[in-house]
Amino acid sequence: MSIIGAVIGCPDCGDTFVKDTPRRSFCKVCGPKRKKLKTDRAARAFQARSKEAGLCRCGGILLGNKKCCEYCLEYRKSYGKSDEGKAARKRVTKTLKLEAIEAYGGQVCRCCGETLVEFLTLDHVNGDGAEHRKSNPNAATGRNFYLWLKRKGYPQELNLRILCMNCNFSRGTHGYCPHEKVGQ
Repeated sequence: MSIIGAVIGCPDCGDTFVKDTPRRSFCKVCGPKRKKLKTDRAARAFQARSKEAGLCRCGGILLGNKKCCEYCLEYRKSYGKSDEGKAARKRVTKTLKLEAIEAYGGQVCRCCGETLVEFLTLDHVNGDGAEHRKSNPNAATGRNFYLWLKRKGYPQELNLRILCMNCNFSRGTHGYCPHEKVGQ
């Protein structure tokens, strides 16, 4: 094991470099290439398993004789940087969010009663959201999280509830919501 500051040779290309972190074993050119290759391999393996199972490459259910699911079809139509594309992506995300909110209790904050969808979010009851995001990096936040929930059939064992952003933030930061103290 080399120490930080030592000059070592890259196992891939043979170039020498200064080890600047304890985990660096490859030069700054080969390291990212290896990481991308590993990620690409995992993605291709998942896509191959999905195809064998008769599913879309993302794991969704195929639409009739199409080669992709409803989500991917809408996303492909909206892909790009045009205003139309951005609007289509927002529509898809909003639809997925509304479906998730309905699946986990409806359009009302369980703490303060807020009903505006723009303020509502999903909260991990046990405070294990960070662990969940680490264990499912492809389903971390936003559209990807809502889509992951939909594909999994909105699993109840995740112990999710609907809170407004203020209540969710306060519970995450302070461990309680001020609305609870007001009621006491």
